[in-house]
Amino acid sequence: MGTLWLALTPRWPYLMLGPGQVYLRALPVQLMPSWPTFYWAIVAVLVAQLAVRFFSLFRWAPLRRTRIADLILSGAGLSIGVLLLLKAPNYVSSPSPHIAAWANSSIRICVIAALAINLWDTGRLALSIGRERNRT
Repeated sequence: MGTLWLALTPRWPYLMLGPGQVYLRALPVQLMPSWPTFYWAIVAVLVAQLAVRFFSLFRWAPLRRTRIADLILSGAGLSIGVLLLLKAPNYVSSPSPHIAAWANSSIRICVIAALAINLWDTGRLALSIGRERNRT
């Protein structure tokens, strides 16, 4: 559901911002030109992870293969996050420096938090696959 919600947000910003989406159009803020590329790359990784977990849930693929595929996709998510972090602090531009600074720092904090969570999950998965390999 979260992936579908994220994928539908560009078409219907109300899904993410609620009534605040009306005010978004009034703000003098412009997203960086490469933002749609990052957005769709993130959605693609989430959809791929959803497919891998679907196959894992119904045991249509061996567990080890799905875990390795999940690890690869987590690595792809990490690389997208690192590339996005390297774009800092220029996520948005605005004629008002205060709005641009606030928006850029907010986005940077969110990217760092998402990277930390993804790094933790990727490390946990890699250790689990490594322990499983050592047992066999």
